[in-house]
Formats: sequence, C-alpha cells, structure tokens
Amino acid sequence: MNIEPEKIVFNSSVDGKEDYFMLHRAGKDCLVWLHGHGSHGEQPFTRQDVVGFLHPLLEKYDLSVISPNLRDNAWMSTAAVADLAGILTGAKKEYGFERYIFLCGSMGGTGALIFAAYHPELVDRLGIMGAATDIGRYREFCRTGTHPVHEQLYQAITENYSESDYIRHNVCNMAEKLTMPICFYHGESDPVMPVSEMTELQKLMPQGAKAVFKSVPGEHDAPLAYMDEILSFLI
Repeated sequence: MNIEPEKIVFNSSVDGKEDYFMLHRAGKDCLVWLHGHGSHGEQPFTRQDVVGFLHPLLEKYDLSVISPNLRDNAWMSTAAVADLAGILTGAKKEYGFERYIFLCGSMGGTGALIFAAYHPELVDRLGIMGAATDIGRYREFCRTGTHPVHEQLYQAITENYSESDYIRHNVCNMAEKLTMPICFYHGESDPVMPVSEMTELQKLMPQGAKAVFKSVPGEHDAPLAYMDEILSFLI
C-alpha cells in the first residue's frame, strides 16, 4: 500500500508555536498515531517496522490517519494537550471523521492516556503499545534508570513539566475518566518502561470497564507485532 500523506502546518492557540501533523485521508474512522520519544510526526510513514505492521491494517480497516508532531518530545505537556484537542476538533469538522481510534506506544502511549483522561470526548477507542501511567513516578524511574535512553527521557520530562503537572497528568489518578474501549499491551521484559506501569493502572480501572490489559513476550517494541489484534478488538 503506497501512502503519501499531506503535511498540515498550523500555529498553536497556546503560544503561536508553528507545528504540523501528517494526514492520510481514507475512511471515516481515523487512526491517531502519537509518535515515540526522539521521533516526529512522520513516524508511521517512515519507520520501516511500523510501516510493515501498520500499513496493511490501514487498508484492511479503511482507516484515515492523523499523526501530529506535538512539539517533538513534549510528553503530552499541557500545551500539547491543547494542540491535539485543536487538531482533532478541527479535523472532525473539516474532514467528517466519525471516530478517533488511537494507536500509540511508548511516549505516544503515555501521551494518549493523558489526552484521553482530559478529552474523552475526542477518544473513541484507545490502543496502547506500552506506556507510562504515572508521569512523576516514571520520571523518577528514569532518573535512577540504567538504560541508555533513561537520562534523555528524564531531561525531556523535566523540561516539559512543572511540579504541579506531575499530579495533574497522573493517569493513575484519573482512571475513572477512561470509559472508552481500551486495549493496553506491554512487553513483559521492557527495560525502558517497566510492565508495572501497565499493571498499576489496571488495578485502578473502574468496574465494568471495556478494557483488555495484556503483557506480551519481549521488550519495549514487542507490542508492535500485535497491532492487528489490538485494532481487531477496538474496531
């Protein structure tokens, strides 16, 4: 499947910062992809392992795609939440999208959970492929972590968050807001984000939640191989 997405440039309503999102228009269901740390809005169209798993599914399920850049590595800061809400509200009006189906991992998965807690009206389905669920706890984990990327992650989170944000963006404190269908897969041997980040949120989900939580064999990128299983459940 050959996809040539459009690049849509906009200025943030928060501070006027220029940013962009990538858009592939197909069906009325729109997949929202939030990229991982160190990547950009082009990730689902240029990262080859993602392309290999994802693009056949876009055709299978007739999905449009919105992949925002969101200030590069902002970890769903307060400004990024506002930017994404503006993107999705505007796109629904302009392109007639009926459902937003999030499929995001790592930093993107963390951001998707935070965004869903703040704007559940814009998240119809939520697919997570590894994520941190308590941003303050995860920042502390990175501060003392031994993986080569942990120092970068600690610095990025610290730069984008004030002390009050760690409480306000703690998804474990907002589990009751996650009422949409959720499919959360996490690599059981993930050295970057421990699988306990998933299991701690799972314990706090409201009774009767339409949610699947599953640890899968492998490390940080292991859930990528389960995209079809995740989307099948959500769609």
